[in-house]
Amino acid sequence: QLVVRHADASMNLGACLNLGIAASDGAHVAKIDDDNFYGRHYLTDLVDAVDYSGAGIVGKWAHYTWLRSSGAVVLRFPDTEHRYQRLVQGGSILMRGDVARGLGFSDLPRGVDTDLLNRAREAEVATYSADRFNFVSIRGTDRHAHTWTVEDAVFMNRTSRVVFYGDPREH
Repeated sequence: QLVVRHADASMNLGACLNLGIAASDGAHVAKIDDDNFYGRHYLTDLVDAVDYSGAGIVGKWAHYTWLRSSGAVVLRFPDTEHRYQRLVQGGSILMRGDVARGLGFSDLPRGVDTDLLNRAREAEVATYSADRFNFVSIRGTDRHAHTWTVEDAVFMNRTSRVVFYGDPREH
């Protein structure tokens, strides 16, 4: 059952996300970003991860990022699959419904994901990083079109490796 909530343009990102949480009544709440790719089994895999990990929040810290400016597909944080982590990629957050409704997002214009995960840690809510599959973070050619405006070079570091070039959605 789809519910559409309209938000006033003056509202911060966190307040807009909370409109979605307030409209939810399910066992799980997922944060989906419009500029990422989600595979067919994305949600079922993360719901399974909640079940087997017992964590209140799951997501993907090990994940693929497609840098459209160069075509490179980078695997970030490959050593963080299937383990409890402090952070997961913001566009991959899935929470138990009670955790989402209890913590909510802070009324901030950006940084809402890290803030949520930090507050979860303070509240002793475990965060678990599942596998790297069924999710790709997509970076467009204009870095200023993203909330996180870093240059693509930031993704080429010691915790990442280029795995191939081209459209990862085919894989």
